[in-house]
Amino acid sequence: MMNLRPEPMVRETMAEAVLPNGMRLYVLPKPGFARTQAILSVGFGGVDREVLVKDRSETVVFPEGTAHFLEHMLFESEGENLSDRFSACGASVNAYTAPKRTAYHFSTTNGWEIPLNLLLDLVFRPRFATEQVNKERQVIAKEIRMYQDDLDQMLYQDCMASLFSGHPVRGDIAGTAESIARIDLSVLKEAYELFYHPARCQLVVVGDLDPDQVWAVLNAHPACADAVSDRLAGRIRQAEPPVVHRRSLNRRRDVKSDLLMMGIKLDKRVPQSPLDDDLAEIRLAFLLDNVFGRTAPLYREWMDKRWINDTFETSVTVEDDYGTVLLFTETKKPRATEAAFRSALRNIQSLFTDENRFEIARRKMVGNLLQTFDHIGALGGFLTDYYSSGVDPFALLRRVGTLTFAEIRDLAPVFSEEAIAVVRYHP
Repeated sequence: MMNLRPEPMVRETMAEAVLPNGMRLYVLPKPGFARTQAILSVGFGGVDREVLVKDRSETVVFPEGTAHFLEHMLFESEGENLSDRFSACGASVNAYTAPKRTAYHFSTTNGWEIPLNLLLDLVFRPRFATEQVNKERQVIAKEIRMYQDDLDQMLYQDCMASLFSGHPVRGDIAGTAESIARIDLSVLKEAYELFYHPARCQLVVVGDLDPDQVWAVLNAHPACADAVSDRLAGRIRQAEPPVVHRRSLNRRRDVKSDLLMMGIKLDKRVPQSPLDDDLAEIRLAFLLDNVFGRTAPLYREWMDKRWINDTFETSVTVEDDYGTVLLFTETKKPRATEAAFRSALRNIQSLFTDENRFEIARRKMVGNLLQTFDHIGALGGFLTDYYSSGVDPFALLRRVGTLTFAEIRDLAPVFSEEAIAVVRYHP
């Protein structure tokens, strides 16, 4: 049965359980809401390339793009497009592959029982053959060619390849024409067997439903009945040096203004807990917003000097084995812009001075997170993002509410020049 856990901060009650096959289940009832969403997340993403297997002495290395290829194949079961079966019962279905996971999800305003069973069929009862693999390889190859025409995507990939020397995050989740040519039926079957074990899966369901009824529907499905053997012994953690692979890259492109991306490689040689990783990401996001945000003095100064324009943005990612801070803008003064970026990063602790702006940003973040619970589509993704990385999203929400200006100032990192890479696309 489901374990109920009240969460007073959001006035919700989360129901949790582990199914007989080992899959974790999280159900959040939302009385009065018309839409139901379910997200089944699998712990297999674009960076999962090399693993240890219990019955082998050597490691198994999968071609770049295997997780994404497998996502495509699960929708092509013996020539039948399973999306049509979801549509027939009034549900929309989709999927995505991220660096650390693959997620399959549906949304419906009709009955949820049939599409929930279809979702389990989709993920746990694949039936694909060589003919479908060859056909889908052509589809993915076309997808890769489209990515290569996307300047923003290519700039990002060039930046990641400049930051990292060996970590799989330096490659594209979809792979390359060469790597997907090595992905055949046997590769896909082995990847599926190793990674799509129910114990590495989690299901989040949100909507106007009874958790015990969800539990009953799942337990009636054959895929949830029994535990199965697990051959995966572990993933190979990619050890990266703190210095970047390449400090500068310039490419001539069909652009009117320079596109400039500066990447900072975070030192992740010492592992920490998933909660600490997420808190580090949030603290860095506050730091960047306070120094570089649109209401910050530095932003207005750079805009006045035309070192940046309204495309300027920052982002931060902190995972268990890699982390990045990215700054991007279009500019007609690339040298001055790069120098300004470097100067700000060197002095970022001294630039973090506006405690009032931090308090406004903190309250805004907490408010936005609380508002997430009033939007089914956003809520399912929010819960999946954190549960899939082993973090209790409610514990994180409580911790964000206690963050202080002094904590972020004192824990602000020192960005070394050796950890910075710059990619510039110019006319």
